[in-house]
Amino acid sequence: MSQITWGILIVVGVLAISGCSTLPKHAEPKVRIIDGGAEISDGISYRKLKRTDFKGKQPPQGFDKRMAAVTCVYTKPTIDKQAIEVQLDQTTQLLNVTFNNVQYRALMSRNCSWWNPDTIDSMEDYVLEHEQIHFALSEIAARRWSKAHPIQFQVKAGSQEIIAQNLKKQFQRQFEEKMGELQARNLKFDEDTSHGNIPERHEEWLSLVRSELATSVEPQSTASKLECEMSESAHSSIIAATRALKSIGNHPEAFELIQQAKKAAVAPECDSVRAKILADKAVWLVEDNDD
Repeated sequence: MSQITWGILIVVGVLAISGCSTLPKHAEPKVRIIDGGAEISDGISYRKLKRTDFKGKQPPQGFDKRMAAVTCVYTKPTIDKQAIEVQLDQTTQLLNVTFNNVQYRALMSRNCSWWNPDTIDSMEDYVLEHEQIHFALSEIAARRWSKAHPIQFQVKAGSQEIIAQNLKKQFQRQFEEKMGELQARNLKFDEDTSHGNIPERHEEWLSLVRSELATSVEPQSTASKLECEMSESAHSSIIAATRALKSIGNHPEAFELIQQAKKAAVAPECDSVRAKILADKAVWLVEDNDD
């Protein structure tokens, strides 16, 4: 069955200069579908943001130094392969493919997110709060999508390659709908607050997202449990990396990768895919050191 690796990247910011009656084009949220197969090793799950979370050396594409800060949030699905159902419709000879238990996570990419060094210190709390709301909007969307009904597609029966291609096309169309929905809500937030410069509306949005977060269920509560239970391959990779490191005695970079892998493999992250990638990297580093 096809592996769906796409994700939605939304890049949003707050203007450094106030007084805009309308939101300028250079400040509008930018959203696109990206290949989720590329690991986001610097991503953090939803939590309170700090200024040090903004590690980008320059504004992301489409933004410039008129922004006080810019946040990149990547929302990706986790497919439970064991919960995929495939049935052949004898009448139409089409395959009915149902993806049950699709879970989404919103991750802030710290290396993509950027803080303008010229942003005055007195604005820091306000700017952080504005970016926090944008992050919350992606988290709320991820939780809502995770609770949605199973995803169902119909595709023509055929080779694995043809089925995979047809599924990817239909998933992309669905992702485009989600992308439009997420962009529209972020844009509405910025327009309502005149990009953060109407404190009263800003406070209303802050109260709204806090309420929605409090009444929603985190996707990790289901997805993390599932991934933790399915992390045997990650566990094996971590064991292999630990043994390899012991064989050479000392390798600080490999040791750090193993520690990151252990952290990724358990709650609250429970990201067995990332854990395995990090552990395998540690093994490669040790093997290169032996050479």
